[in-house]
Amino acid sequence: MYWTFYDQNQMIEDKSLDEVIMTMQALVDVIIPRSPDLAREFGMIQYYGGLDENVDEYMVLSLQNQYFPLAAFAVDILNTVVYFRCVDENSEYSQVYRFFEAPEELRLDALLLIREYAQSPENIPSILLDSADMLINIYSMLIRFPMMGFYSEWSGYGSTRLFPPSERVLQYRPISWEQIDYPGPSYGHHALRASESIYFNIE
Repeated sequence: MYWTFYDQNQMIEDKSLDEVIMTMQALVDVIIPRSPDLAREFGMIQYYGGLDENVDEYMVLSLQNQYFPLAAFAVDILNTVVYFRCVDENSEYSQVYRFFEAPEELRLDALLLIREYAQSPENIPSILLDSADMLINIYSMLIRFPMMGFYSEWSGYGSTRLFPPSERVLQYRPISWEQIDYPGPSYGHHALRASESIYFNIE
């Protein structure tokens, strides 16, 4: 069954949907932030980031529609790693945050720490050992999915973006396509667009 926001919008396992969305917003904002410097140099179109394209919603849908729902798990991992970073004896932080409350540099540190755990399992804290086999997968998803949501047609589905895939309709070109001057999908089988010299002038 395809998970959607509809009729399931109160809780995701033991997490409120609001907490999950705020965490995904904080994640997306640190990976694909708005870019005022680029906008000043290359035009206003370059200002917009992942939150302007509703990539946080894409994250929730993508995580919930894995082989088993992962949105709450991802939130737990992000919050736990931020906690470890805050209570570290060398930490410069004077309080403990949840991921969505954390300043930008702490959110980036948390992602780097997850990568370290994924690459060096011997460094995984005991509280995360039960999830050790999932850390490399969840790290990959947390990094890849925001990029996939931003540069795909996701936001172009507009008011239909939260529908099941078969019910979505592309309503406009995503901002990200304009940023990189992507012309859009080319319809038709790729073999039929090949050079005529290959397919029709063979002697």
